[in-house]
Amino acid sequence: MKLHDDIIRLNRDGWNRLAYSAWVNANGTPEQLARRLVNDPWRKMAPFRSFIDDLKGLRVANFLGSNGKMAVSMALLGAEVTVVDISEDNARYARELAAAAGVHIDYWVMDVMQFPVQEYAGAFDLVMMELGILHRIMDLRHFFGIVATVLKDSGRVVVRDYHPFNK
Repeated sequence: MKLHDDIIRLNRDGWNRLAYSAWVNANGTPEQLARRLVNDPWRKMAPFRSFIDDLKGLRVANFLGSNGKMAVSMALLGAEVTVVDISEDNARYARELAAAAGVHIDYWVMDVMQFPVQEYAGAFDLVMMELGILHRIMDLRHFFGIVATVLKDSGRVVVRDYHPFNK
């Protein structure tokens, strides 16, 4: 258990080291990015159009949701979005982004492996994850057990990822 706790701490420390300023450098301020997302919320969601055609009324978990760009896009399209990510810096950017876009997202700062699954069993219509996440998960069987538990019986999982050596 100590090794797992050490890995969580190192991961959290790494993601909180200048992440907010990195997002500002990459995307602009939350207010600048919000204007772009409000103008075209499907732009961020374009890679998922063949899997998702309507988000209105869906309850979505965005695991490892990072800076909130996807979460805010989904909220603009009518979803109720819960983000789980380990970084307070990511959460700060995402919350400011959501406020600037005029939408609400729930943002949980925690290791996704510690998500209270029993409290949210069968709660979500959709679990979304993208870009650079799976290689960060040490126990994929346990992780996808969490995903399966929080999904409704008719729920779906959409994952878009790359191999870290690709970068």
